[in-house]
Amino acid sequence: MQASRRPQRTRKRIAIVLHEDSFYIRSVLRGVASYARPARPWRLERVPPEDFQRGGKAPARCDGVITHIHHPSVVHELEPLACPVIGVSSLIEDDPFPAVTADDMAVGRLACGHLRDHGHRHLAFVGLRDLVFARQRRLGFLRAAEEAGLDVAAHDIALRWLLRSPSSDSKPVRAFIDWLRALPVPTGLFACNDAAAWFVSELCRQAEIEVPLEIAILGVDNDDLLCRLAYPPLSSVIVPGERIGYLAAEQLDLAMTDGRAPAGARLPPVGVATRQSSQFYAVDDPEVAAALTHIRDHAADGLTVAELLQAVPMSRRSLERRFHAVLGRTPLDEIHRVRVEAARQMLAQTTLPIDEVARRCGFGRANYMSRLLVRFTGRTPREVRRGLWDAEA
Repeated sequence: MQASRRPQRTRKRIAIVLHEDSFYIRSVLRGVASYARPARPWRLERVPPEDFQRGGKAPARCDGVITHIHHPSVVHELEPLACPVIGVSSLIEDDPFPAVTADDMAVGRLACGHLRDHGHRHLAFVGLRDLVFARQRRLGFLRAAEEAGLDVAAHDIALRWLLRSPSSDSKPVRAFIDWLRALPVPTGLFACNDAAAWFVSELCRQAEIEVPLEIAILGVDNDDLLCRLAYPPLSSVIVPGERIGYLAAEQLDLAMTDGRAPAGARLPPVGVATRQSSQFYAVDDPEVAAALTHIRDHAADGLTVAELLQAVPMSRRSLERRFHAVLGRTPLDEIHRVRVEAARQMLAQTTLPIDEVARRCGFGRANYMSRLLVRFTGRTPREVRRGLWDAEA
């Protein structure tokens, strides 16, 4: 008797029109792959987007496209396609396709909060000209600084500067170095991505501007290799690249199934990976600075204010008064803030049980962590964990 064959599932062809040379895009691709494999028989075809600028054509007979639009030529080739197209970044104006991206305004606000929480009252922003995501991050950063009563200097640089080793040979780069030197000391500087942060870090080294004592630097994307190649290693805002890729693939799948346009979404940043480039606390009070460092190092160990006073000997009333004068909050508020930020990152980046997250972050009990998360973020632990997957159109 002849054995019956299992029916073959229709294999969909998905064009991946993405530059693959950035940490962010590789994270997005991991998310796409985790959605597609092994459950879906998708044929993922890599199409270099720069081909379109050299006269290349869009892939024929594809069922869906995942892309980021970096040039009008990509729009010109993809718009006539009958299949659904979804983007994963915000680069140019007049991008006609829905996109799943980071919430860039929220990225800027988080960056401002990180630098402010480290005592910085003078801030700076370095962006990349003509890129939408950089402009949105700048706007979020400036609005948060304005609400906090902080002054901000801003400077945009050319994307081509990042394609070679930093050099002060050109007049525009020398002018940028002069701008860095003119910033108040200390300044907390937010660069729109890790590549720009690395560029600033290298120019500071050449100009003998001490990082983080004179300028603290914060980037975006948490490209671990690039951040650690810098000296000192760079702090960075963590964006959920892998989850962006997963959600983009999911939205594309739904669109291919029901024929509707994919839904766009904005996902909030995960938190800040703090490294040496921004660990310095910009406060003039040495006891408060020592207390902040001790809190950063030991908050997850279950640190109490009484134990803090053993490390920084003075009366509780005196330390609270000096904390409030410098930072506008108490030592206990700072302990809670550091623990909440650690818990927020752990909830977003791991699948650890909530009880285990509470233990590792120094809360002891999950219900105690939950109360403080609601107080500081407005979300419960489950909402924090689920929030990165939810679309915020």
